[in-house]
Amino acid sequence: MKIIGLLIICYVIYVAVSVYGFSLHQINQSDKDVQSTKVKSLDDLSSTVMMNESVAITSKIEDGLVLRGELIDQAETTLSLAQYKISDDDSGLYIIKKIEEAAKRGVNVQILVNGLSSSKRQISYLSILDEYENVEIKVVGGINLLKPWEMNNVLHDKLILVDDTYMLSSGRNISNRFMIPSDTESVTEDMDIVVKSEGKQTEDSLISQGRVYYDKLWQADYAKNKKRYDESSRSEKQKIKLDKMNQEMITSYADLLKEPCLENMTFSPIYNGYMTFNETNSIVKEPIVWKQVSTLINEANKQVDLMSPYVVLSNKMFNYLEPNDKRELNIITNSGASSPNVLAFGGYLKQKNKLLSQANIWEFQSKNSIHQKALLVDEKIIGVGSFNVDSRSTFFSSENMLLINSPMAAKELEKVIHSYEDRSLEADNLFGYKKSEKNIEEPLSTAKRLLLKVISFFSPFFRIFL
Repeated sequence: MKIIGLLIICYVIYVAVSVYGFSLHQINQSDKDVQSTKVKSLDDLSSTVMMNESVAITSKIEDGLVLRGELIDQAETTLSLAQYKISDDDSGLYIIKKIEEAAKRGVNVQILVNGLSSSKRQISYLSILDEYENVEIKVVGGINLLKPWEMNNVLHDKLILVDDTYMLSSGRNISNRFMIPSDTESVTEDMDIVVKSEGKQTEDSLISQGRVYYDKLWQADYAKNKKRYDESSRSEKQKIKLDKMNQEMITSYADLLKEPCLENMTFSPIYNGYMTFNETNSIVKEPIVWKQVSTLINEANKQVDLMSPYVVLSNKMFNYLEPNDKRELNIITNSGASSPNVLAFGGYLKQKNKLLSQANIWEFQSKNSIHQKALLVDEKIIGVGSFNVDSRSTFFSSENMLLINSPMAAKELEKVIHSYEDRSLEADNLFGYKKSEKNIEEPLSTAKRLLLKVISFFSPFFRIFL
């Protein structure tokens, strides 16, 4: 037993040292490499290059499931999804059955999922699709006991490409908590951006850029084919049970599913647009998305509104931000009460005073939490995607953001941001807020407050993983 215990201790030390050492070394190298990478300037995106595409956004939780189902129904030839998480719950089953319908009508389907967050077992909903030859599924990341640092390689995108017609980018996971409203339980509020083709696609179109990025993810060395389970391994009884479960789900949420989404969305013309994404085919990424986002923040002339569920900037991330007396920076994020991620919020607390010296911070007051990743620059440039303002999204995860010049869409995003500010309080210090007549502070338990303070104290030692 002593030998086994010693081996376990040695392995734990090996994991800690190798993961931290490898990550720190690669982050330093990636940070150097990205200095020569060109990103778009504010002037580049502000120039008017009328595109044959339009854009719409929605942050209604009621739209999440319906919108995805309708987009999948639109597919005629190709359907490509990259998804951090597909849960084995009502929403996961509904989406998988929608994909199955597409496969049955002959659509060629590609699915990329993150290895640590989506079940790939024979009994998982995802494995329902294994019997279809026109469905390919690849998995990114997972546990490698000999190379534990590989667990940081995360597919974090939430991306759907439908033929050459539609592209969706989002921060929303396929999970009940993100898709189904509830009066009794807390839910996670998020945002979707949809690009629709209005004519023939060109190399510069956003949907074409999205296809290029998806192909890079698909062809990456670490994207491995999911094990296929033979059709005979799933009994007819199981199939009937799953079909019945799906029908029961549709009946239970009939009111949610009956309201059309896509046709009711307001699509606005795009005058310029660009998809930025982290590099692919490496475990530690060059921080391209953060360099792009911070460049637009630095160059803004009036105001920047930045929404992120987590705001945990490493020292290297802070180095990308430059002083700018011309513009006002507003950050909208979770409060201690609303945030479900105590590690990330503890890391945020450690640097909150520094952030307050550079920005106005609005913290969401609700039993729900926000998960939006959005950017609004000078009331005309919008950015929506999967990127959180933290070190994990900056250096480890595959991430994308759609950056679009569309004054009409900017007005829609501005309304969404103001609606969240109206449910938030402006931070004054670590746990205090400025006086407000329109909102009250969501209570934070003494136990959680104490836990956050403890995590905050130790967070500098593991901030790069938050």
